[in-house]
Amino acid sequence: MYSLQIARLGAVLAGALVMAVMQAQTPSPSANMSLLQQSLQKSVLIEGHQPFHLVLEIAPDTTPRAHARPVPSFMNGKVELFWAGRSHYKLVLNSPEFRQTRVVDGDQVEEHDDGDFYPRWLDDFVRMLLNPVPRPQVPKLIQQRLTGGGTFALPGRPAISMPRCLETSDRPAGITEETSIARVCFDASHSWYQGTLDFTRYVSLADYAPFGGQMIPRIWSDDIPENIFVEGKVTLLEKLSAGDLKAIYVSSPTPPKEQIRTVFLSRKEIGDRIANVPDYEWPPNDGVLEGYMIVYVRTDRTGQVRESYWDSSDNYGLQDAGATLALKSSLKPMLVEGAAVQMEGPLVLHFKTNRLSSPSAGATY
Repeated sequence: MYSLQIARLGAVLAGALVMAVMQAQTPSPSANMSLLQQSLQKSVLIEGHQPFHLVLEIAPDTTPRAHARPVPSFMNGKVELFWAGRSHYKLVLNSPEFRQTRVVDGDQVEEHDDGDFYPRWLDDFVRMLLNPVPRPQVPKLIQQRLTGGGTFALPGRPAISMPRCLETSDRPAGITEETSIARVCFDASHSWYQGTLDFTRYVSLADYAPFGGQMIPRIWSDDIPENIFVEGKVTLLEKLSAGDLKAIYVSSPTPPKEQIRTVFLSRKEIGDRIANVPDYEWPPNDGVLEGYMIVYVRTDRTGQVRESYWDSSDNYGLQDAGATLALKSSLKPMLVEGAAVQMEGPLVLHFKTNRLSSPSAGATY
């Protein structure tokens, strides 16, 4: 397979800026773990001691950015969370194509879904609320050198305050394994959690303000691959009222097989589950004519790919075509404890085409 490069422009740019202001430091796992723990305690709502009611309004991010792409109209909605504790909360999601109410009360769950597919762009915000740290990568992250901090400025533009970050990735045979990439970042001047990146999400936080003895970000930016930016704004954050607390209860438990769950699969696991990738005529291109690309895919519970974004490719000019092909593809349905689940992860596609000057272009997969 050809060497694959990370193609998320936002992540690449952020990484380049961090490197530009990198401070040479000796890795200190104990200090890194302490900073991570402090940041969670000081600026992550579910790590605080104050029960809360939060409303996060989601809409296209209109901040001017180079190479930003139009945001699909369906990427808007609202996340509402009534939080009394890790085993006692109510989550309400509302978007044009998917709605969910999920109540957790001890070991019981009640879930009502309107729509058969829970999309990544919406799940990114929920995971940032309920699971903000890429936990499987923490042992590797804390072994890394803390980089960044300070400011960075381009000629004629205001200075940018750079976060401090821990980042890790595996490079078997000298090739970056894209699903191993993970990053956690902290505010440049305070021990506040500033964002996270892994193969399934890239969310950064800003505009901190006090709440319940913490400093909580009011703006959440979801950088979806292909340079699609969706923004969440905290429009309500208040103490959980006694009335709201009483409303967090399960009246009719939902069996696990009726709940929507998404499982991450490795490159090999997805390859082993491919059910169908149709014949495809790749568009002519003057770049690399034959090679491979990786596309992020997310399926519904039947295995049909419903969401896809390009990730990396031997020919960047064919990435849109690859994401389109992925949406026509399917995986074998997967059962976990007898329940069908959604799947997400990296799908490898093989492309073969001709130059733009050629009369025709062929396709394989």
